[in-house]
Parts: sequence; structure tokens; C-alpha cells
Amino acid sequence: MDNDREIKLMLSIIDDLRKDVFHMDYLLAAITALLWFRCIMLLRLSEVFGPLLEMIYAMVVIFMQFMLLYILELVVFASIAGLTLSDMSDFNNIFEALRTYLEASLGEFDLHTYDSREGFEHWFGLLLHILVLFVNMILIINLLIAIMSDTYSRMSNRRLGLYWATVIKEMPKYRYHDKYGVLVMLPFLLSWIGFLCVPLMYFVKSQRRIKQINDGANKFVYGIYSVFLTAVFMAVNLALVPFAYVKTLYHKLILYQHYRGSDQLRNCLVFALIGLPLLLASQVTDVYYFLRHTFRSRQQK
Repeated sequence: MDNDREIKLMLSIIDDLRKDVFHMDYLLAAITALLWFRCIMLLRLSEVFGPLLEMIYAMVVIFMQFMLLYILELVVFASIAGLTLSDMSDFNNIFEALRTYLEASLGEFDLHTYDSREGFEHWFGLLLHILVLFVNMILIINLLIAIMSDTYSRMSNRRLGLYWATVIKEMPKYRYHDKYGVLVMLPFLLSWIGFLCVPLMYFVKSQRRIKQINDGANKFVYGIYSVFLTAVFMAVNLALVPFAYVKTLYHKLILYQHYRGSDQLRNCLVFALIGLPLLLASQVTDVYYFLRHTFRSRQQK
């Protein structure tokens, strides 16, 4: 029964796609926009972009409050025009009046519209339209600009505090979970592995086994990264070995010139002979501790 229902649902979706009723492109566009929005929100943890995003968020809140006041003010004027100028096509109902005054507040208006009216009605409609322009284009817009400027100047003096407040607020979201950390902590390119672990974690009831799955998936993914990072680590170390050899030998020569002792001379000669092989052999221990600390989950703080 459930399979029949799912088949009917899929056939219905396919039929809607063929009839251009269901727009997959709009759905994909919405998902893409949400993904980009998510990427932008990750920049909140950046010291450069984090305070700017917090300022933008505060300004958006202020803008929404302003929009409420702006719409209420337009409704007031549209109601007056709908009651007094209803014989005109632009004001025959409140919605047309609201559209007309909204266009006027955005700079699209024509004061010659009232030339067809005579006497008091002409001047009433003209003065009401001018009043709408004055309130919206001079008072309301400048009020919004002043509020935005004040908000920016007030918050720009607390940039560092905004950054650390955001970091502290976001820390619980990025805290590693010893049972389900693989679902959220994997790098972007390999995040699909976390999706494959979802059925296993759903059906497995043993908490110990879930923890093993979580640890195994994390070690597998970061093992792939560690191969590349280890190669880079060894290449950089090997490139720095000649510089380390010359620097150490120069330091030992300076010590010998300063103290003129037999120990300093012996150390200098020994290092000159076997120093380069010792530095090359130390790469093994460096790689060992590098990999050991890479896969440790309980680091000392």
C-alpha cells in the first residue's frame, strides 16, 4: 500500500512537470539561494566579515520596523484618497490608491493627473499628493537614513565585541559530538559520507556501536586529508633541512669563537659530519607525531 502511494506521488510529480505545473527550476533556484545564504552566514565567525554581518542583521531588523511604519502611513493616505477621490481611476479602491501612492513615494508620479478636476477637488488631490511626497521622500526616507547611520556608528565602535559575542553564541553548534559528530563536522567535499552514515545510526541501537561508526567515519575522511597534509608537511620539512643545517652549524661556530673550548670544537665537527643525516632521520619522528596528533580526539588543552 505504501509503495503504491509513493508510485502515485512520483507519477503525479512527473505529470505536473510535463504540464508545466510544477516548476523544478524554481525549486532548484530556491535551494541554491538557501545554500549561498548558508555560506554567507558561515562568515559570521570571521573577524573581518562577522561584525559587518551583525550590523547588517541589526539594520534589517530596523528596516522591517520602518517598513511597518511606512506601510501604515501609505494605508492612511490611501484610505483618505479612496474616500475622497474614488471617481478617479487611480483611486477607485484602496488597493489602486495604495499602488498609486507607493509609486509616488518611489519617484513615479504625475501631478498633472488632477488637471481634469476643477476647483476645490483639484487643489485637494494635488495637495494630498504633494503631502504624500513630502512625508515619504523627505521625512520617512531621511529618518531611515539617520537611523541606519546611527546604528552603524554605534556598532562600529564595538566590532571586536560583536565578533566574540557571535563566536561564543555559535560555539555550541560546532561542538564535536562523540556519537553524531560525523553528520555535521565533515569537510564540504566529503560531507556525503555523513549522509551515508544516517541509516546506520538510525537502525543501530547500541550507543557503543554508534560511537564506533562515528569514529571510523571521521578517521576515514580525515585519513584522506592527512595523506595530502603529510606529503606537504614532509616536503616543507625536507626543503628546510639545508637551511636548518647551515643555521645550526653557523650557531655552533659562533659558540666556538666565543668560548674557544674543546667541547664546542668537538660539537661543531660532529655536527658538520653527521648533522645532515640526523636532520633527515628526524623527519621520521616528526611525521609520526604529526599523524599521532592528527588522529587524537582528546587533546590536552
